[in-house]
Amino acid sequence: MSGWPADECDFVLVNYERTTPRAFDAGLRRFAGAGAAAQAGSVASSFLGSDPVGTTAAFALPAVQGLALHEVWLSEGIWRIRLENLDETVDYGLSVHPGNLPWLAKSHVLPNGLAWLPPAQDRTRRS
Repeated sequence: MSGWPADECDFVLVNYERTTPRAFDAGLRRFAGAGAAAQAGSVASSFLGSDPVGTTAAFALPAVQGLALHEVWLSEGIWRIRLENLDETVDYGLSVHPGNLPWLAKSHVLPNGLAWLPPAQDRTRRS
Protein backbone atom coordinates (compact mmCIF):
# COMPACT_ATOMS: atom_id res chain seq x y z
CA MET A 1 0.00 0.00 0.00
CA SER A 2 1.12 3.51 -0.72
CA GLY A 3 -0.89 6.65 -0.10
CA TRP A 4 0.55 9.92 -1.31
CA PRO A 5 -1.61 13.08 -1.31
CA ALA A 6 -4.10 14.09 -3.98
CA ASP A 7 -2.76 14.82 -7.46
CA GLU A 8 0.54 13.00 -6.80
CA CYS A 9 1.90 10.04 -8.76
CA ASP A 10 2.10 6.94 -6.59
CA PHE A 11 3.21 3.35 -7.11
CA VAL A 12 3.95 -0.01 -5.51
CA LEU A 13 6.79 -2.21 -6.79
CA VAL A 14 7.20 -5.98 -6.57
CA ASN A 15 10.82 -7.17 -6.62
CA TYR A 16 10.75 -10.66 -8.15
CA GLU A 17 14.41 -11.07 -7.20
CA ARG A 18 13.20 -11.19 -3.56
CA THR A 19 9.81 -12.94 -3.80
CA THR A 20 8.32 -15.79 -5.79
CA PRO A 21 7.08 -14.66 -9.23
CA ARG A 22 3.30 -15.02 -9.32
CA ALA A 23 0.14 -13.18 -10.32
CA PHE A 24 -1.09 -10.32 -8.11
CA ASP A 25 -4.44 -8.64 -7.69
CA ALA A 26 -3.99 -4.90 -7.53
CA GLY A 27 -6.54 -2.21 -6.94
CA LEU A 28 -7.03 1.48 -6.52
CA ARG A 29 -9.05 2.96 -3.70
CA ARG A 30 -10.09 6.59 -3.49
CA PHE A 31 -9.89 8.26 -0.09
CA ALA A 32 -11.16 11.58 1.27
CA GLY A 33 -9.27 14.47 -0.28
CA ALA A 34 -7.94 12.42 -3.19
CA GLY A 35 -7.93 13.92 -6.68
CA ALA A 36 -10.80 13.07 -9.01
CA ALA A 37 -8.69 11.40 -11.71
CA ALA A 38 -6.84 8.13 -11.27
CA GLN A 39 -5.06 5.69 -13.55
CA ALA A 40 -3.93 2.17 -12.67
CA GLY A 41 -1.51 0.13 -14.72
CA SER A 42 1.20 -2.46 -14.69
CA VAL A 43 4.71 -2.20 -16.15
CA ALA A 44 7.82 -4.38 -16.13
CA SER A 45 11.36 -3.08 -15.70
CA SER A 46 14.05 -3.06 -18.36
CA PHE A 47 17.53 -3.99 -17.12
CA LEU A 48 20.17 -1.39 -18.01
CA GLY A 49 23.21 -3.05 -16.43
CA SER A 50 25.47 -2.39 -13.47
CA ASP A 51 27.40 0.72 -12.40
CA PRO A 52 26.75 2.79 -15.54
CA VAL A 53 29.11 5.61 -16.46
CA GLY A 54 28.10 8.51 -18.69
CA THR A 55 24.78 8.76 -20.49
CA THR A 56 22.69 5.62 -20.22
CA ALA A 57 19.99 6.33 -22.82
CA ALA A 58 17.13 8.56 -23.85
CA PHE A 59 13.67 7.21 -23.02
CA ALA A 60 10.19 8.28 -24.05
CA LEU A 61 7.14 7.86 -21.84
CA PRO A 62 3.96 7.24 -23.87
CA ALA A 63 1.07 9.60 -23.13
CA VAL A 64 -1.09 6.91 -21.51
CA GLN A 65 1.69 5.42 -19.36
CA GLY A 66 2.35 6.90 -15.93
CA LEU A 67 5.44 4.90 -14.97
CA ALA A 68 8.55 3.47 -16.63
CA LEU A 69 10.91 1.19 -14.71
CA HIS A 70 14.60 0.93 -15.54
CA GLU A 71 16.59 -1.47 -13.39
CA VAL A 72 20.22 -0.63 -12.66
CA TRP A 73 22.43 -2.39 -10.13
CA LEU A 74 24.71 0.04 -8.29
CA SER A 75 27.72 -0.77 -6.11
CA GLU A 76 27.84 0.77 -2.64
CA GLY A 77 29.01 4.35 -2.62
CA ILE A 78 27.90 7.83 -3.60
CA TRP A 79 26.22 8.11 -7.00
CA ARG A 80 25.12 11.20 -8.92
CA ILE A 81 22.16 10.53 -11.17
CA ARG A 82 20.84 13.23 -13.49
CA LEU A 83 17.42 13.20 -15.10
CA GLU A 84 17.05 15.56 -18.06
CA ASN A 85 13.65 16.44 -19.47
CA LEU A 86 14.37 16.60 -23.22
CA ASP A 87 10.68 16.98 -24.12
CA GLU A 88 10.06 19.72 -21.50
CA THR A 89 6.33 19.01 -21.29
CA VAL A 90 6.19 16.21 -18.69
CA ASP A 91 6.62 16.46 -14.92
CA TYR A 92 9.16 13.64 -14.57
CA GLY A 93 10.21 12.01 -11.31
CA LEU A 94 13.09 9.73 -10.45
CA SER A 95 13.42 7.36 -7.52
CA VAL A 96 16.22 5.02 -6.48
CA HIS A 97 15.14 2.00 -4.42
CA PRO A 98 17.08 -0.63 -2.47
CA GLY A 99 17.24 -4.06 -4.11
CA ASN A 100 16.89 -6.16 -0.95
CA LEU A 101 13.14 -5.82 -0.29
CA PRO A 102 10.31 -7.79 -1.93
CA TRP A 103 7.78 -4.92 -1.78
CA LEU A 104 8.53 -1.25 -2.33
CA ALA A 105 6.43 1.89 -2.59
CA LYS A 106 7.21 5.45 -3.59
CA SER A 107 8.28 6.14 0.01
CA HIS A 108 10.80 3.25 0.15
CA VAL A 109 13.75 5.03 -1.44
CA LEU A 110 17.41 5.27 -0.58
CA PRO A 111 18.36 8.47 1.30
CA ASN A 112 17.99 11.43 -1.10
CA GLY A 113 16.76 8.97 -3.73
CA LEU A 114 13.56 10.75 -4.80
CA ALA A 115 13.32 13.85 -6.99
CA TRP A 116 10.95 15.58 -9.40
CA LEU A 117 11.76 17.52 -12.52
CA PRO A 118 8.91 19.88 -13.44
CA PRO A 119 8.29 20.92 -17.05
CA ALA A 120 10.33 23.88 -18.31
CA GLN A 121 7.43 26.35 -18.08
CA ASP A 122 7.01 25.50 -14.36
CA ARG A 123 10.74 25.91 -13.67
CA THR A 124 10.71 29.48 -14.96
CA ARG A 125 7.71 30.41 -12.82
CA ARG A 126 9.29 28.99 -9.64
CA SER A 127 12.65 30.78 -9.98
